[in-house]
Amino acid sequence: RNEFRNTDEICIICSPNIFKGIFPNFTDYQPENPIIADIDDTVQLAFKELLTCTEFAEQVAWTMIILSRITKKITLKHKPSAPVAHLTSKIVNYVAENFREDITLDTLAKEFSVSKFYISHTFSDKLKTSLPGYLAFVRAKYAAEQLRSTSESITNIALDAGFSSQSTFNRVFLKIYGMTPWEYKKNIDNTEKNELHAN
Repeated sequence: RNEFRNTDEICIICSPNIFKGIFPNFTDYQPENPIIADIDDTVQLAFKELLTCTEFAEQVAWTMIILSRITKKITLKHKPSAPVAHLTSKIVNYVAENFREDITLDTLAKEFSVSKFYISHTFSDKLKTSLPGYLAFVRAKYAAEQLRSTSESITNIALDAGFSSQSTFNRVFLKIYGMTPWEYKKNIDNTEKNELHAN
């Protein structure tokens, strides 16, 4: 049978993602005051009811009451982001291997288990650019190599490089190389013809 005994302390351990969407996302936060000294009567009653009830829905309800009352007494602060060893080089390598895919801050945050704000800061602080800017550069560089070494159409090269459309490709390429992909390709063809004539 259930017996209730007086206790001086109760330790609550729960998943950081518990009731995600209802309570704060504890994954990114930690309490400034993890010890709560003043437990009110409602929480005490909820603990007693939680020990005796057997229905899952009822257990969830009492647990939500406990957490809602307790979280009001807790001041949350952002956890300091733990630096990832060689994160910049890891990001550069990841982008080099996956630039054809749709890479976002969320993609990289999930890949390296850090916040997307930490990823964004790494780009601005270490690479002196944004993720979209860096992706554009890597894709344009790859496309330029393809324009020099293959006979593929500009449209196919744009799509192969990861650009969403040829118009986006043209705009990015012009900004980086100072000429359109067509002009770039034409200059290469003319250079090769001149070299052939010279020989």
